[in-house]
Formats: sequence, structure tokens, C-alpha cells
Amino acid sequence: MPSTSEVSDEELDKVVKKIRSQLDGEQWKIVEGRLAYPNEPNFGERLRDLLQPIKGHLGNSDERKSFVYKASAMRNILTHQREPRENVDMSPESLIVVTRKIRAVVQTKLLDLLGFSAAEIDSIVMHQIKNRLDVFLL
Repeated sequence: MPSTSEVSDEELDKVVKKIRSQLDGEQWKIVEGRLAYPNEPNFGERLRDLLQPIKGHLGNSDERKSFVYKASAMRNILTHQREPRENVDMSPESLIVVTRKIRAVVQTKLLDLLGFSAAEIDSIVMHQIKNRLDVFLL
């Protein structure tokens, strides 16, 4: 089955309308929010995209996947105010490390959007790594 991002908006609208026609008011209230933006990438997908320019500085593929998983799980726990379903370290120290990494990723993306070259961004990242190692350690 294709993911929702691989389906055209028109086809997705047809599917949502079909689902809507088969549900009563109470049932529709339950699923309406989930079907409002099904083609939007989730937090993990957006974070993976942001990591691309600096992925060489963030460890190997498994370490990057682990970081994306931790950040996504923490975000879901804090946003939806629920108990963790999985074993996620929610200690203040762990939250600080993940927050600093996300900040570094966003700052790097801003540099990219402002027109800095890949070499300039790499130089800035290397300078940050030298001065604040905890930001980039996974």
C-alpha cells in the first residue's frame, strides 16, 4: 500500500469523502483530525530532511535514525501529554541534548536558506563542534 505522500491530493480527497460517507457523526469526530492533513510529512520525516546538509557530522545512519527516533518520541510524549509507550529517556539531561541538536539542525537549515554554501556551512558546523561538542554528539 502506498504511503499518503505518494497519493495525489485528488485521489486522497476521494478516499476521505468515501470514508466520511460511511461514518456517522460521532465516528467522524473520532477520525476527522487524523484525516485533515494526511499528505503532510510527520515530524520524523521533516527532521530527516533537515539533517541532510549536516548528516556527515551526526554520526552514521544508525546514530541518525536513533536521534530522529528519540526526538520524535520525546516530541510526541510532550505534545500529546501522555505516558511513553516505549522506553524513552525523558530525563532533563536527555531533553537538553536532544533540544541542542535540534537547535543546531535548525540553525544549519537557516544558513542554507540564507544562501550560505555547503563549504561555508561545513566550516561553521566544524567551528561549533570544536567549541560545543555536546551539541553534535549523538
